[in-house]
Amino acid sequence: MLDFSSPATPPSPMRNRRTVSLVTMLFLAIAAISHFLQRSSSTVSATVESKPPVIDPFIDQKILASFEDHSRSIDFQAYYYLLNQARHADPGKLIEQAASGVTYAQLLDDPGRYRGVSLHLRGRLFRLIDYRPQENPFGIDKQYEGWLYTPGAGSLPYCLIMADRPADIPMGDGIYTPVDVTGYFLGWWRYSTKEGKRTSAPIIAVCRIQPQREPSATSMPPVALSPTVAWIMVGIVVASLVTWWWQRPRASSTPASVDTDQWIFQETPGQETTQAAIGDEANQPLVR
Repeated sequence: MLDFSSPATPPSPMRNRRTVSLVTMLFLAIAAISHFLQRSSSTVSATVESKPPVIDPFIDQKILASFEDHSRSIDFQAYYYLLNQARHADPGKLIEQAASGVTYAQLLDDPGRYRGVSLHLRGRLFRLIDYRPQENPFGIDKQYEGWLYTPGAGSLPYCLIMADRPADIPMGDGIYTPVDVTGYFLGWWRYSTKEGKRTSAPIIAVCRIQPQREPSATSMPPVALSPTVAWIMVGIVVASLVTWWWQRPRASSTPASVDTDQWIFQETPGQETTQAAIGDEANQPLVR
């Protein structure tokens, strides 16, 4: 006997596409919210120091007082003085008195409090270069500069200056060597990125730097997600969800027509690497 009843309605490809879009939007919303929670937790932890800063009695704070933060013009007297002090400091004593738990945000908010204070940092060394410094009264004839990324600072680097080459650490770019660093905080130096953006990095005069003996949770520098971009993502997700709700397909006994021209898969654009954020300026000697 022949069955002349209406055929079952096949699943609509457009409904599958909307489902995929909904899952993607929910994923973006969760990622944006997680980003804000992480920033909030790091901000709260930034107010807690596991070991408060100690003023080194061998550091002349009067010399360092002339250093101007966030300036492209560096006070060479303070610069070479602290570099020389770091070169001759006792690593053992400096490690004992080094302040730990001091965050990138704290150095930015109150640089004067930490100027000349020894700090302990742990992260990945992205770049290590050498160059001949300018003539100075301390007899420093060779200098090394490195860029350090820490888990707490994300894609914001520290600028390390050294009078001696670190042992067991390769030279060059993109080395990403896990290291432990102890040194004096000098201040903030303003430089230009490859895109011409002006930004600042904290200068650390290194007393001791060595590869980490055990792997840690440090990672390659991530791409920073600004609050503005995160809020835009949240707004797009909310607007898309509302639009999807009002335009969701209703139940119908008529098979939906399929427009194959709408089956377009667009590639999600990738994010810029943080390597470009350092730019050509970091290839030049810090002392000019």
